Amino acid sequence: MDRLCDILTTYEENYERAETGSKHGKNSEIAGGVMMGVGILCPPLLIAGAAVAGGGAVGDAVWKSKKSSMEATFREDFEAERKKLQDKLFHKKMKDIDQRIEEILRDINNPNHKL
Repeated sequence: MDRLCDILTTYEENYERAETGSKHGKNSEIAGGVMMGVGILCPPLLIAGAAVAGGGAVGDAVWKSKKSSMEATFREDFEAERKKLQDKLFHKKMKDIDQRIEEILRDINNPNHKL
């Protein structure tokens, strides 16, 4: 159970960072677009704006890709740990059932046995 909590905590922290990076990329893209608009009046700003917008678009795409990758990894890790926990619980439950069956059979085979 602790491992599941660790996986979730790590995912939340990494996702927060990726989300922030994606927002910075979008903001750069917007700023570059504004610079390009102003660049119509001042050509050097047009080139700088295009560079900033392009860099922002690339940064946003990279962080979105990273988030998708993190989500897939999170799902895989969480599912693997959930299965381990489920198997442990199933094994424990089967032991309890086996023990109860043995007690029932013992009682059936020995009618004088006190409950």
